This record gives sequence, C-alpha cells and structure tokens, in this order.
Amino acid sequence: MRSGSGVTPLTLFTKMWDCGGACIYCPSVPETPKSYLSRTNFTKISKNYSSYDQTKYWLNKIADRGGTCSKLEIIILGGSFTALPSYYIETFLSGVFHAVEEVREGTYPLQTIINKHESSSSPKIVGITVETRPDLINDKQIQLLYKYGITKIELGIQHLNDDILLYNNRKQNIVQVHNSVKIIKDIGLKVGFHILLGMPKSSLDKDEIIFDQLFSDNLLQPDHLKLYFCEYFKKEFMHPKMIELVERKKWNPLDLKERYSLLSKILPKIPKTVRISRIGRKVTRRDLETKPIDVKRDYIEQKVACKCIRCREPIRTKNRINNQVNLDFVLICNNELYIEATDNSNTCYGVLRLRQLQNNEAVVRELHVYGEEAKIGTKGNVQHKGIGFLLLDRAEKKAIELWHSESIKVASGIGTRTYYKNRGYRKNKSGYMIKRLK
Repeated sequence: MRSGSGVTPLTLFTKMWDCGGACIYCPSVPETPKSYLSRTNFTKISKNYSSYDQTKYWLNKIADRGGTCSKLEIIILGGSFTALPSYYIETFLSGVFHAVEEVREGTYPLQTIINKHESSSSPKIVGITVETRPDLINDKQIQLLYKYGITKIELGIQHLNDDILLYNNRKQNIVQVHNSVKIIKDIGLKVGFHILLGMPKSSLDKDEIIFDQLFSDNLLQPDHLKLYFCEYFKKEFMHPKMIELVERKKWNPLDLKERYSLLSKILPKIPKTVRISRIGRKVTRRDLETKPIDVKRDYIEQKVACKCIRCREPIRTKNRINNQVNLDFVLICNNELYIEATDNSNTCYGVLRLRQLQNNEAVVRELHVYGEEAKIGTKGNVQHKGIGFLLLDRAEKKAIELWHSESIKVASGIGTRTYYKNRGYRKNKSGYMIKRLK
C-alpha cells in the first residue's frame, strides 16, 4: 500500500455490470468487471465483489504490514459507476462504511452509518473516488453521490477528437465532456481524466494535440490524470472490429520507442497544478496477444523533468518541513484558483483548489497535504504541522479578494468534517461545510 501521498488507498471492485458501451478497445473478460483483466489473485481480493468483505480484507492486510491506516482514500473500480442501479450504489457504499466502523453489514441505513462515521475516531474515510463516462453524468446524480461521500470523479475521456471516438464506438463527444466537467466542478468535486494513447485512427501527432487542448480550454482543465496505452489483449476478450484492424494491419499497439517519444512530448505540457496518478496499466504476457511493453515511469519523468504534483511530493523528494513554506497561486481561469505550499526546492507539501460559484459563494474542491501519512492527533514529517490551515486561511482571503465572495464552503470527505468544524465551519443540509466570510 502506497501511503506516501498522505493517505492509505483502498481499491475495491464493483461486480460485473453492463455499462451500455461497446468500445472496440475495451476487453471483456468473463466473470470480471468491464475493462478489467483476470488476475491470479483477483478472485481472492474481490471477495465476490462484496464491498464490506473487500474493505475488511484490505484493512486487515494493512494492519498486518504495520501500515498507518488513519486516513483512507477509497478507490472504487469496475467500470462506469453511474451506470449502476441506485440500489446497488447505496448497498456498495453502505458496506464500505460498515466495514470501517466495524459493525455488522446492514446494521444501519446508509445515511445513518455516514453520520456515525463523521464523528467517529480513526480510521477516517477522507475521500471516495469513482470512475464513469462523460455521457453518464447529470447534476442530480452527482449531488447525490457527494451526499454519499464521493469526492472525486474520474472521467474516461480517452480522446478529445470526436471522429476518433466515433470510430472506436465511444459514446461521447466534446460537448458532453464540457458539460460533465462543469457539473462535477460546480458541485465541488475533484475531476480526473483517463486518456488512452495510441487508439485506432489516432496518431502520435493527434495524441500530442490532446495535451495542448486540455490546458488551453478552460472548460476542461483536469485536476488529475491517468495515462494509458491502447493494447491488443487476447482475441477472446476483444471486439471483432479490433481483431479485424490488427489482422488487416490497420492498427497495432504503439511500440516502446513510440511510447517514450510520445511521453517525452506530452509530459512537459502538463502543468504543475495537475497530478499524474498513473502512466500505463499493469498487464502480463497472458493478458496480451503480444509481448508486454514496459514503460519505466520514473525514467521518463526524470528525463523530461516532469513537474506534476506527484513528481514533487515530499515522499519522492525525501523532504520534510524544515524551512518556511511558500504559497504559490495559479489562476487557472477566471473562476478557478490553485494554491500550493512549497519550499525553495519546489517540493509540493499541499494543494488547495478553489472555485467561484454564481451565488457569491466559493467552494474548496480539494485540500490535500502530502508527505508520509501521519496518524490523526500526531505530527508527521509534513502532516499536522499547519499547512492545511495555512492553505485554507489563504483561500478564504482570496475568495474575498478575487470574487467578493460572501461565504465559502468545502466539499469535504465524510471523515474530514470535524477538521473543518474546528476551524469555524458548519455543515449545511446538503452536507457541505460552510463559513460566512467577513
């Protein structure tokens, strides 16, 4: 478990469900969630896709390894979460909270166990991430997900060229992408993009252009990125059109030289306000028709001097707070401000994302302090030394200075509400922590 980013991530899988899509590059493995591959230990860790059993499994595993396990980031995988029936979403999330609270599954209704977790002791669920498609987003639905504790939505953007998406049977277009991003950000959640490099009908040049558009179009501007390469998985898992393209020599996966060449061009385009969570996916020889192509992430990031947040986190730079912390401000667009706490070596200790809303209100979409995870109530190398308070205090002042905001609210994780309560915030009926500004 990687806890160097200040949290303990727990990855859970939903059960197999039809997302309604038929993308030609997406593998369909029997008895496995859409787009995911079978693994030797997949059945063991999926626990028949019970969220309760999966959560208990990982908590016990982390405890056995001596992990901190104080701040939990729940990452829910398995395809398009918003395509799932509402009753299944509620049951799945309820199982997670019951497991963390160590009570028998089904003891409380979802909202009751959420309220219980809000005031309970460590471990705390500080965030929940789900993934979906841009065409499966609506305002009412995302509002409800936030009420249930979701703090981040990862969108399967794949590409920004509508013709390429259509050729690959991807049910979305740039208008839907714009709309979904606005909905997510206006509600106050973080937004991540999945980008698929080397898709059929694309090219190295067309893939490179994506990263110019991502950060020049104010209606995009993702907070987090995951970069994947289009692969040719085992024939029995692939769409017939994909098989035909390969056999007619109309498409092949990018080779190692092409992957490094593309990354060397796109990584320098990614601003320091973005965190690249992943480059490539883990695949084995038995997953593919061809030999796996292993891109060394650290090698290429160091070669091009990648400046994303992950590359500047304290755990990677081996830094702890010894000197005065500086605050750096980036006005991403007229209604989005990014604030980060750094030192003179450009190590990123913490970030805050602030968004202006239409009703004289500002919303904090993300407040994250990095470094090795420290238990709640104890000081770490970076955490619990006042960086979060410093960022929040400056955000309040900037909301007044830039936008004349009368109030500020935080789209906080369920387990972090006490933190904001101790800083003068109060919960409103929608679950936001809110404070009047003077």
